Amino acid sequence: MPWAGWVQPPTWVYEAISTWFVIGAVYTIALQLTMAALAVGANLHLRDHRGTLRPGQLHHLTATNRPPGVSIVVPAHNEGPVIVPTVRALLASDYRDLEIVVVDDGSTDDTLAHLVEAFHLAPVAPPPPGLAGLTTATVRGHYLPLGDVRLRVISKDAGGCKADAVNAGINAATRPLLLVVDGDGLLDRRAISLAVAAFTEGGRDVVAAGGTILPINDCAVEGTTVTDARVPRSFLAACQLLEYLRAFVIGRTGLARAGAVTLVSGAFGLFRTGTVRAVGGYTVGHLGEDLDITLRLLRHHRLAHPGSSPRVVQVPEAILWTEVPATWAVLARQRVRWHRGLVQALQEHADLVGRPRWGAIGMVGMPQLVLFELFAPLIQGAGMLTMILVVALGVFDPVLGAALVAAVMTAGLVATVTAIWSEERNLRQYLSTRDLLRLLVVAVAEQVVYLPVTVLWRLKATFMRGPSVWGEMTRSGFGPAAAPVTAPAPAAP
Repeated sequence: MPWAGWVQPPTWVYEAISTWFVIGAVYTIALQLTMAALAVGANLHLRDHRGTLRPGQLHHLTATNRPPGVSIVVPAHNEGPVIVPTVRALLASDYRDLEIVVVDDGSTDDTLAHLVEAFHLAPVAPPPPGLAGLTTATVRGHYLPLGDVRLRVISKDAGGCKADAVNAGINAATRPLLLVVDGDGLLDRRAISLAVAAFTEGGRDVVAAGGTILPINDCAVEGTTVTDARVPRSFLAACQLLEYLRAFVIGRTGLARAGAVTLVSGAFGLFRTGTVRAVGGYTVGHLGEDLDITLRLLRHHRLAHPGSSPRVVQVPEAILWTEVPATWAVLARQRVRWHRGLVQALQEHADLVGRPRWGAIGMVGMPQLVLFELFAPLIQGAGMLTMILVVALGVFDPVLGAALVAAVMTAGLVATVTAIWSEERNLRQYLSTRDLLRLLVVAVAEQVVYLPVTVLWRLKATFMRGPSVWGEMTRSGFGPAAAPVTAPAPAAP
């Protein structure tokens, strides 16, 4: 650099740079060894369960008993373009004993109007029986269909966060199992049966079950079914697909093998209704409500049943297709909120980290969150800053620098390629060779463009403070855009 040597930095600067290189190298090796262990565990889990958790297995498990009923809670805020196909996909599930509770959380668009028109809803007063328990923002009205009695819609004032809407749905739930899904996704018709089968088979120590979340962007959809899974054309959405494959197919499935899953995605999570009520429902105002409820359920079960080993089961074949952010601005808000929620949850549950009494959750799951989620942006950000200083000070060795960059990129690519291979071998959603090749190309570009930006977002989130809000996201829908519909008046109290 032209300015190199103009100002001679103190010795400690060079010592700090050397130290950070060593820390970065050790951290990268530890991360990759962890990913390798998770990949092995994930593929063993997928191998052992391949072909066993099918809807027919649920029939076998419950041959002498009635299958447990499932209440599906769908929190919705400004989901007008997608809410109707989302509900229709739930109604098309092959699981018969279910009820669907859609909670319109103060939407300012035509979410409620689309529901009323599509399902011929009528306001009911007084509200149906069975509502009780959790405090939420004011409920405006309740709607029931003239046809399918499995659907109920609740209209309420905006609670400012997803947790408030979910709690309103929990109040209305009447089935022993509770499934919380996002209002912007299409659930595979087998997913509920798969999740219930795993939940039932796992015994009383299973506190929750999660599935696999995949982007629906650019997929071909007919009715309520994804007929052709495609890699998103958008680079941004394709990068998120890679993230989801690493997180669900490798990360959580590998942790499930060790009984160390600490998070059930807020987009798809199955719980016991009574237990969720017993812990007070979702925490209103929490930015990481999905991580928080999972950890509180694990803690509650362990304290209620001393000596037990509470765990979360991961069901890779139970798939929810969801619309992922299509712009950098929306994605930034989402990722900042996610990481702030992680920081908040780890502060509140720090006593679980590294504690043998909490079993695999305390010794594997929680340390993994701290080391490779909480600390990751700090160490990666410091590494990026170190590289800038090395270049600015004129002590950059091109050969060594190129070797380091290649090593880091190769390590990241190995994890990504393993996730792609595992999906292709076990789930087989993306069958096009062209799509798979595109994913490999995106994986290389992701290392250079996408990952550094997400590191900066997470660094920002680590030190942010402030109230929680339900982030806005523009929906494009799963098919042709629906025309706006005039909203109905709220039901009388």
